Amino acid sequence: MRRRQLRRLPAVAWLRLLRLPAAAAVGIAAAGLVAAWSDGAAAWHVVLRYAAAAALLMSAAAAANDAADAGRDGRSRLWRPIPAGQVAPRGALLAAAALAAAALALAASIGWLVLAVAAAMALAAAAYSAAMRGAVLGCLGFALIGMLLPIGAALAVDAGAGRAALWWSAPVGGAAGLAFFAVYKLPDFERDDEDGARGLLHWVGIDAALPLGWGATALALALALASVNLAGSNALWIYGPLGYLLAVALAAGAWLALGVTERKLAWQRNLVAPGILALLVGWFGAIAPG
Repeated sequence: MRRRQLRRLPAVAWLRLLRLPAAAAVGIAAAGLVAAWSDGAAAWHVVLRYAAAAALLMSAAAAANDAADAGRDGRSRLWRPIPAGQVAPRGALLAAAALAAAALALAASIGWLVLAVAAAMALAAAAYSAAMRGAVLGCLGFALIGMLLPIGAALAVDAGAGRAALWWSAPVGGAAGLAFFAVYKLPDFERDDEDGARGLLHWVGIDAALPLGWGATALALALALASVNLAGSNALWIYGPLGYLLAVALAAGAWLALGVTERKLAWQRNLVAPGILALLVGWFGAIAPG
């Protein structure tokens, strides 16, 4: 079946709306955070519940964001499910509410502190969709989620031990969330410009947008390594993600030097975003109390 025909299927439209690959990546990262913090000793059902809650929150945020952006997408993103007439904005909002409720219920089944963290992440995603997408400070929603995701994982393992991760989760997780935002949004720069959205990338300008993404990634790496060294922990956990990101940086830099295109930036996003999530997991394993 051709790609265009496949896109017309209702089930495929919903999968696209819910950003299934991104949700799966976030869920895997959440599972890795719980496993890393517990040194693999966490109960499998706790790992799965936290992973499912994170993945569902990601899909809920995606559906709510598309519903909020229906008017803008009708001008510059006609292939998306809502402007293409495959999903109604009301249906997307109902799906977002149902997925968020399921995510919060899973978080509550682990503990009330995990529920509080999940609720804060849901509120950050909702604020981004409702009012912050086109604002310079919209990136703070991603940074906040980057801070909270590892804290929730620590609390899922041990409510007392979770507090030990609070300090370093702020700078490291915040930098990782900022890097994820810059890398994820960069391929949409021109479309966001058409929509009038003046986010952080537009505030710094097109010439600085690409270096900003790599600068934020380098900052997350530096803070992760600094926290591990200051804590006297095992940095071996970080070497894998570090090597991967350095290899991708060299390859992407050489490729983009031949000319920057939207397609190349999309490939960079697909390669770098998982690396940032892996860095977060590796860093968390390195500073874990065990």
